[in-house]
This record gives sequence, C-alpha cells and structure tokens, in this order.
Amino acid sequence: MTYTAFYKSPQLTDLEVDNMASLQVPDGNSTAWLFGNQSLLLQYEYEKLTLAQEESRGPLAFLWISILLIGVTSNVGFLYVRSRVVYMQTVTNCYLMNLGLADITFLTITVPLETCDLFFGIALRYHTLYCVLSTGVTHLSNYTSMLTLAMITVERYFAICRPFQAERISTKSRAMKVIVIAWIVSLVFAFVFTISCFANGASHMTAIALILQTIPFFASMTTITALNVIIVRQLTGRGQAISAQESEARSERLQVVKLLIVTELVFFACVFPYYLVDFIFGTQELSKACLQSSPTGSCMSLKQLYCLMVSMKTLMYVNSAINPIIYNVMSSRYRQAFLDAFKCSRRGSADSAMYASSRF
Repeated sequence: MTYTAFYKSPQLTDLEVDNMASLQVPDGNSTAWLFGNQSLLLQYEYEKLTLAQEESRGPLAFLWISILLIGVTSNVGFLYVRSRVVYMQTVTNCYLMNLGLADITFLTITVPLETCDLFFGIALRYHTLYCVLSTGVTHLSNYTSMLTLAMITVERYFAICRPFQAERISTKSRAMKVIVIAWIVSLVFAFVFTISCFANGASHMTAIALILQTIPFFASMTTITALNVIIVRQLTGRGQAISAQESEARSERLQVVKLLIVTELVFFACVFPYYLVDFIFGTQELSKACLQSSPTGSCMSLKQLYCLMVSMKTLMYVNSAINPIIYNVMSSRYRQAFLDAFKCSRRGSADSAMYASSRF
C-alpha cells in the first residue's frame, strides 16, 4: 500500500531497523529518556510495531485467505453464470462481469502479497518493488471499478431517462469498447501514481501524489450519486398516468437500480477510508502538520498507522468479495440464473426473452 512510504525514516539505516529488536529501554522515566533522542524513540516505535505484527499475523492471514477464497469463488461463479445463461447476457451484466474481473485481479495479487508481508516483512526489505505492486494493483482495480460503476449508472440513466437514445448507445459492442478504454485509463492512472513509491520517505512528491490520486474517486462518487438521484426520481415520480404493464416494468427496473445502488454504496463505503487517509496524509505533509508530535512524521504512532492500514486493506478485500453475494441476496433472477447454470437447465426462448428484457 501507499503508506509504506511513511514507514521508513531517514533517521534510521537499514542496519538499525534490522537490529531494533535488541533495543534496551532504561527503567524509570523511560518516556522522557526516549524523547531526548528521536532516533531511539523511533526505534521504540518500531519495537511496538513489531510486537503488534507478531500478535496479529496469524488471525489476519486466516481472515485474508478466507476472503480470497470466497471472493474468487463467488466472482468466478458469477462470470460462469453470466456466460452460461442466455438471459444474463445483457449490457448491464457486461459491466458487472468487468467489475468481477477487477475484483479477481485485486484479490489474487494483493492478498498473497500482503500475507507474505505479514510473515516475511517484504514491505521493508523490498520497499520499492512491494510499493509498486501493491499500489499499482490497488489503483488499477479501484479505478477500473469506479469507471465500471460509473458506466453502469450512465447506462441505467439512458435506459430509464433517455430510452430513445439508449437504443443506440446501450449495446454490447459499445459496452466492450468502453470496458477496454476503462482498463487503459486505469492502467495509466495506476502507473502515474506509483511515482510516489520512488520518493525518499514522505516527500512533497509523495504528498502530491496522495492528494491527486483521490480526485478520480471523489469525482466518480459525485457523478454516480447525482445520476442515481435523477434515476430514482424518474422511477418513483408521482402524478404520471401509466398502464399496468408500464407500472410492472418500472417496478422491475427499480429493483435493478436498487441492487446497483447497494453495490455502489458498498464499494464507496469500503474504499472511501483509503482515499480519505490518502488525502489527510498528503495535506499533513504539505502543511508540515504533526511533524513535531511524532518521530514518524505523522499524527499517529507506527502501531496506530499499522492498525489503520490493516483495517483499510481488509475493507477493500471484503468489497472485492461481496458483490456476487449482494446479487444473490437481492435478486431472485440471479438466484434462478445460478440454478439454471449449475443444473444445466434450459428455459424456453420466450421465457429467456422475458428475463433478458428486464436488463438485469
């Protein structure tokens, strides 16, 4: 993750970091003694960090590996269902399939990498390589998911609020082109923001990168929220004379929109802390805030920083694993598609057409 840039201080050499376990703190007023020497205080911070890592690595490894297995299994299952069942092959599901691919990429690379760091400390030993892999894959997955969710919302907006234009815009071929563009744009963003991994500690370059990489997140969150408000108002508008058939179609579309909104809310809730802390750390560095309150150069100790990072990582892992579960819980259509796919049952063409028309 990006925050490994804050782990290493220029006050400590590699040899001092490796030998910090041998640090002996005098009895008595040890706190006052440590504050007399910032280098020794930082060594003491590292000692507390090491203890916290040793106590948590077992439970964390078990939790992360469990999330990895659940997430990969559920997302691969969704991809299989989408490709197997005819009425699941809609434009909306093209985007949801891409969301699943982004989640699988994130889980299969970052979870093993972070689990290895728990036991072998590769973040400190191979700082630059670890930072490039972890930060790059995190941004690649996050930005791809943001753009995908934005495109899903735009597709729903045209289908509900601009139906005549939707017939021309909402096509599978166009969706596939948009998906390819989303991956290219996300790859460029991920590459640009890994520049912070080559900075020496929490420099101005790192701080600026931390702030800039939050812009796509907040821009996509604002856009998606605004479009969803318009969509829900359109579907729940009163005073409109509509037929029973139109009312049923509107109800089905509202159910789909609710599912998508829940998916988007879960994503933003799980990823928001990561980008919020990015922004806070970046502004702290640029404003030189808290530089005197802690030898780590931040407003918190290394142990507190570690706990914060672990919590944010876990939230993002949960987000990447939970989407197919949301579909299953909220949509009877998905549950039926799951049964159709794994039981190899076949629906009649008329029934399939009816399911496909709802554009789940």
